[in-house]
Amino acid sequence: MDISVIVPVHNSEIYLEACLKTLHEQTHQAAEFIVIDDGSDDKSGAICDAFAAVDKRFVVIHQKPAGTLVTRKRAFALATGKWCICLDADDKLPFNRVLEIEVKLANHHDVDILRFDMECFGATPEKIKNYLNFRKEWQGSIHSPYLILDAIYNKAQIGWGMADKIYRTATVHKTLPFLEEPFLCCGTDCYQLFLISYFSSTFKSIKTEPLYSYRIGSGISTSETNLDKFKEQAKILFIPNYLRDFLTKEQQLSKYEAMLSALSFRLIDATISRFDLVQYPDSNSAFDLLLLNPSLIKEVIEQLIRRYQTNQLELAEKISESRIFEGKPKKIKRVGIFYHRYFNGGTEKVIFHQIPLLIENGFEIFLITEIIDKKQEYFLPSEVKRICLPKEFQNGRAQGLFRALQHNKIDLIIYHAPCSPTLFFDNLVVRSCGSAFIVTCHNFAPSTISLFSPH
Repeated sequence: MDISVIVPVHNSEIYLEACLKTLHEQTHQAAEFIVIDDGSDDKSGAICDAFAAVDKRFVVIHQKPAGTLVTRKRAFALATGKWCICLDADDKLPFNRVLEIEVKLANHHDVDILRFDMECFGATPEKIKNYLNFRKEWQGSIHSPYLILDAIYNKAQIGWGMADKIYRTATVHKTLPFLEEPFLCCGTDCYQLFLISYFSSTFKSIKTEPLYSYRIGSGISTSETNLDKFKEQAKILFIPNYLRDFLTKEQQLSKYEAMLSALSFRLIDATISRFDLVQYPDSNSAFDLLLLNPSLIKEVIEQLIRRYQTNQLELAEKISESRIFEGKPKKIKRVGIFYHRYFNGGTEKVIFHQIPLLIENGFEIFLITEIIDKKQEYFLPSEVKRICLPKEFQNGRAQGLFRALQHNKIDLIIYHAPCSPTLFFDNLVVRSCGSAFIVTCHNFAPSTISLFSPH
């Protein structure tokens, strides 16, 4: 068998017949088409069976819903061809000699991963251009797993889509024992290609005629976003965890740490872009989904701050009813008291009297300011620890506040700065760490307080 074509199918009846017809019309006979119906409840299963009845190259399997990742993994495990490619059920092969050409190219170049050219359809020219920009027009050869992964995930020279590549089946089979099986319908290419690249010694990208026709706008990754789809899309934020666990077991985590960080940043950025499209009131639940992965909460919040730096009110309105702002019973032991500065003013005098009372009642106190001036500050009890934050988020304020909260295990922030331009994002950072947040008003500040109403 020369080549195996992997086709996961789930409720794709609108496009499926056109897709499978382009396989049936392929001139290359030493091929197998492994089509797995992933629990479809439309006519997809019957369409698959109809093609299998007239073309012995089709191998059709029906299973209970398991998600694209598990379905594709099962299909790869069944592949017997020397080479293999992926075909999504809403896409197609552009002409009947594609497999013949791909087998010749794969045998000639003899690399673990061979990338060819593709075409896009089904969307506006702008959306097609955006996808091709993600894919990247890059030609060349790479000769080590590290450099392959670096080019795809760190430098972003090559898109991580699976559809425009031919794989050595023996190399893909090496990855299968390490591929986790979450119900993942979005981001499967990103995850699976990382593992394939890790086990690949050679990668080559060449200029060809388009050998794949990719439909934009019908799959979960490129279609319009709503809350139901966002629930699936947001699961890509767990992919770095799966890869981190894999690299840890391989004792290669430190070597690939920079790639994981770059990948996490790109996945978060893509997910926030989808979150932007979810309308209120669904945006509250979408925001909660952004924070489901505890290991990426810090990075998610930092990127949200960068994205909404000049439009805090828009974000506040989108997430005003998020669970992050719900009051929850919490045992308070360590208290952080925040004010911009700590000298010569009425607010400072309030804080000066507040601190001894809190200490007397058994609380551990941290004084958080943006300015330290030992010549002008009031006397503080020796047990009060001082923390100084940058004034602006572009100078690392969020990172400093995260570090202070987590390192010192602060349970509550008493915020003596209701007019602060950093109030909203400071609140967001504190809440995302699971700490409580109280704004103390010493004057009337309606424009700021409205960001948190009724919280």
